[in-house]
Amino acid sequence: MALTEIADVLEIEVAACRQRYLRVKQNISREKRFATPMAVQKTLLDKLILGVAEEDLPGLVSLFSDDAIVYADRDGLVSAAICPVTEPERIAQVMLHLARRADAEGAISYFEVALNGGVGLLLLQNGELHSGIQFDGENGRITRLYVVRNPEKLVGLAGLV
Repeated sequence: MALTEIADVLEIEVAACRQRYLRVKQNISREKRFATPMAVQKTLLDKLILGVAEEDLPGLVSLFSDDAIVYADRDGLVSAAICPVTEPERIAQVMLHLARRADAEGAISYFEVALNGGVGLLLLQNGELHSGIQFDGENGRITRLYVVRNPEKLVGLAGLV
């Protein structure tokens, strides 16, 4: 889609649309990926799993940086957050809610895997691949959490289980 078309949809001037595009592009390029050493990622993942298992809201909140964001990729095919989830307390609440709901819908199991150069987690529900989770961290806290729910993309992760 061309900038002129996007500007029309947003009902803004093309110059303003171009500026927004450049700002987003700069922000994305500043994002650090896998700044956290593998051992620290493993420790964070263990704490995340334990916090969810014990429904420890304060413990989960403390794992996330103040500017943490959770992104979910579902492509409209399955349920997942439409917008990124922000704020450590909200992220922790959503995680606990989803874990309770998933548990009510069937047996959940998980596997730690090496994923995209970092530590990841694959969740299975009733033996079927449900989601893949990966995160980035900084200063011993989770800064970005990525959840893949799109079944078409999970096919590529199925061989890791």
